[in-house]
Amino acid sequence: MLRASTKMLTLIVISSALFMTFVISSSAPSVSASSSAYPGIEFNGMKQHLQPSAMLMQGTTLMPMRAMFNLLGTQVLYNEETQTATATRGRTSIEITIGSSSALISDGTNNKTIHLSTPATMHKGTFMVPLRCVLESLGAKVDWNRATSTISIYSSRK
Repeated sequence: MLRASTKMLTLIVISSALFMTFVISSSAPSVSASSSAYPGIEFNGMKQHLQPSAMLMQGTTLMPMRAMFNLLGTQVLYNEETQTATATRGRTSIEITIGSSSALISDGTNNKTIHLSTPATMHKGTFMVPLRCVLESLGAKVDWNRATSTISIYSSRK
């Protein structure tokens, strides 16, 4: 009798756990990789297909540095020894080091340090930098469209 009660109790516990798993998983909102992990990018109204894609890290969109600066028409140099990238647009340059939470911006006369919301990182062999703070420091305008999960970048090429 005790053995039958134990089996019945085990069956009830397992059934309840399976039912709760189904209820929780079916009511949870779904998030697709394309809408949250890889936001769309537009530059001056034109959809961009970057390789590798932009990605989210700690709530910040990171973008491949070379692809981002190529959109702006900037020159990019990378020093592998110091793991530092320097992008120059006109008289303005920005210097970013992997793992650093700051970047140095120079306009040829003055230098200023900006805080990066997320440190620059190397992801699968690509130098990834926080999109908004880096682009805005070079004079670009950045907008986020939550409905379409799209980042729009506006800038003239100089």
